[in-house]
Amino acid sequence: MKVTSEIAIILVLTLLCLSCGSSTKVQERILSFYTCKYDIDCVENAFCYWRAPEGGKCRCKENFVLVQNKTSFECLAVATGIDSPCIENIQCEMSLGNLAECNASSNKCQCIDVAHLGRDDKCHRTIALGGICETNDNCLLGDESYGFCYVGKCICNVKYHISSDGKRCIPSSFLQQSCESAESCAVTAFSDCYGGICKCIEGYIEAEDFESCLKAASAVGDNCTQTIQCSEYIKGSFCDNNKCTCKTGYHGYGNECTVDAKLGEACKEDKECILTANLENSVRCTLGVCTCVVGLSSQEPYGCVINSAVLKQYYPSLIMGLILALFLINPH
Repeated sequence: MKVTSEIAIILVLTLLCLSCGSSTKVQERILSFYTCKYDIDCVENAFCYWRAPEGGKCRCKENFVLVQNKTSFECLAVATGIDSPCIENIQCEMSLGNLAECNASSNKCQCIDVAHLGRDDKCHRTIALGGICETNDNCLLGDESYGFCYVGKCICNVKYHISSDGKRCIPSSFLQQSCESAESCAVTAFSDCYGGICKCIEGYIEAEDFESCLKAASAVGDNCTQTIQCSEYIKGSFCDNNKCTCKTGYHGYGNECTVDAKLGEACKEDKECILTANLENSVRCTLGVCTCVVGLSSQEPYGCVINSAVLKQYYPSLIMGLILALFLINPH
């Protein structure tokens, strides 16, 4: 029973040794509670440690660790680092931490599959960007550089952003700054690298503060938040109440704001006379004056209407056309 209790105590001490794998200096560890008088009474790599009143006890030498084999205990050398020769995992864990192991095939120390060798020569769990971390050494990136553990989460350092594959941190290039690839500009949505400079993609325009790309308007009435969205493609327009609008005295025609010219007023082009879409086919700029097209006459406030004389001329034909249409719709 005495031997059994002694072995149990030794096992407890061994477990305690496992928990101190991160210490930089391996302390001498008790080999057994059997008494000794001389070093020769102990196993290899152990010595007889004398302390009153207990007497002599065998301990592992410094930089050796207690390991139980099939029949007894032995003192094995603590690994000096990665790829050091080993027999048991504990040899590696003592110097590399509890995420180290002894490779059964090569008998060399390595980090377990989910870990890597950190900059402090310890094995650290590998955490992807966005994952929960304890230290900067957790945040190993795909290019072997490191991210930053901030408030328990792996992130990119300041002036860097995550790559499209989520494995690297890319130097951030903002609008009008130099760039090497589209990924450099990805920090700003709807931007790309053109000629080594970050710019907004087609259909988008730089905001007034150059911090974002805004969708450019293509017609009067489109949504907007800044005038630059309107004026980029619609000449003479501005943003008013979140809508692209022409200033007073102008109206939208195509992709520009053109001066208003009412019927009878001076004009230079047809578009000046077409104040609204329904006038597209009814008014023209003729001899420098906004005029109704042939067959129509001016009638305020309705714009151009069919000339009454023309209407009488074509009235019989219109009646016959209506009768024929009704017959075709309902032949019975």
